[in-house]
Amino acid sequence: MIIDILNSKLFNSEVFDILLILLLGVFYGFVLFFTMKKASTAVCDVSRYFVILPMLILIMILVINVIQSSIALSLGLVGALSIVRFRTPIKEAEELVYIFLAIAIGLGLGARYIGTTTVAFILATLVILFLSKFKNKNIVDLMYMEISHN
Repeated sequence: MIIDILNSKLFNSEVFDILLILLLGVFYGFVLFFTMKKASTAVCDVSRYFVILPMLILIMILVINVIQSSIALSLGLVGALSIVRFRTPIKEAEELVYIFLAIAIGLGLGARYIGTTTVAFILATLVILFLSKFKNKNIVDLMYMEISHN
């Protein structure tokens, strides 16, 4: 009897679909992090995004999966999120690009647009890597300051 309940509720195709989407989101998050690590010229510590980007994608997938098409839930979410504010300022626009890309990936995967999200993610990653070849990475070297005390 317990096995029948587990087979009918736990192992149905919807559970496998969301599991596949969550695993894909984690994979995209890590690929996005390594893309950021390779292409970023930001002065900030990029390693702090190792956990943030995959988790942001997973959270967005969960939110979109819960909301689906319920207007009441979406309005409740907007109300709940309106009290949340970031205390850590984003210092560079480049950081925002990666955060918004992670949010877009989570939204797309949560809405079950896997093909569109994958194509857009691959294209965005290629554009980021291509444009990073033209950035002047020596700017970061000029930003160090030496303080000496006599």
